[in-house]
Amino acid sequence: MGLKKALILLFISHCFFITAQGTDSIHEDGYIKSFPDEVALKLAFIHNSNSFGYNDKDANTKYEISPNKKERLSITAQFRSLEVGVGISSGFLPGNSHADDANIINLALKGFYKNWIQDVSFYHQRGFTINRGSGDEISPLMETNKIGGATAYSFNKKFSYRATRSQREWQLKSAGSFIPKLYYYYTNFVLQSSGFNHNSSSVDIALAPSYFYNFVLNEHFMFSSGASAGFGLNYNDFGNDYVFTSLYELSLQGVLSFNYDRFFGGIQSNVLFLKSNSTRYMQFRDTMNYLNIHIGYRFKAPRTFTKTADKINKKLNIDKK
Repeated sequence: MGLKKALILLFISHCFFITAQGTDSIHEDGYIKSFPDEVALKLAFIHNSNSFGYNDKDANTKYEISPNKKERLSITAQFRSLEVGVGISSGFLPGNSHADDANIINLALKGFYKNWIQDVSFYHQRGFTINRGSGDEISPLMETNKIGGATAYSFNKKFSYRATRSQREWQLKSAGSFIPKLYYYYTNFVLQSSGFNHNSSSVDIALAPSYFYNFVLNEHFMFSSGASAGFGLNYNDFGNDYVFTSLYELSLQGVLSFNYDRFFGGIQSNVLFLKSNSTRYMQFRDTMNYLNIHIGYRFKAPRTFTKTADKINKKLNIDKK
């Protein structure tokens, strides 16, 4: 199956997943408030990058590989679980040095069904800076393509994971939850155009217990933090050789947000480390960084929006709480 077909299949399955969910206003004993009949417009500054570290023990060679284009501005519209948006990533943004021929495409899909949480993401990056220990080297033709995500389960219904991710809900009383996660990623590296002998690919699978807590500072402000640490397997195909090795996962998240009747916003930051360690000859590190600074405005959805959404809920036998 080609990458394009896989993306289409993931998008269709995700759309079904996010459609089949209930909508609430204030629920779970007064712990959570949601906004089922309002449209939200959101303007955001986003720093998003997928960087890599490679250590070839036999050749005594280390590589630090980071994308040249990392930042963009975006505007999105949200209604219930549907979110669409556009973004621009230009050289005038401070993190986009050497970005004339660089490109980054990031598609992130989020789904919630009862206590289940599904993340699916796709990264396409072109244009990197390589540091071999003797200075930076620009590789405008190097590309990486990554597809994968995480499936998680929240054990506490009074904890709102949505409040930390999209602000489609708001935590009214402090609560936390244990959330085990299963991570899975496939990454393709286009390296031959940049002077390497072979292209390569990598597969990561890790199981990670995590804990998240939403601390309600007052009626309008909330701080959230979370972390996970896990273990799994990594497979690397170097074109002329391959290796299976153990994989270690670590993720950290912090969110500071505010919410009023119409205006909302905040700062969200998270980082995911995936590190494989082979006693044969190599170490490999995969790091995904994300920073989102946003402000948004809610207004009552057009009647046609709510009527159509309610019909879908009724047809799927989902009550609106």
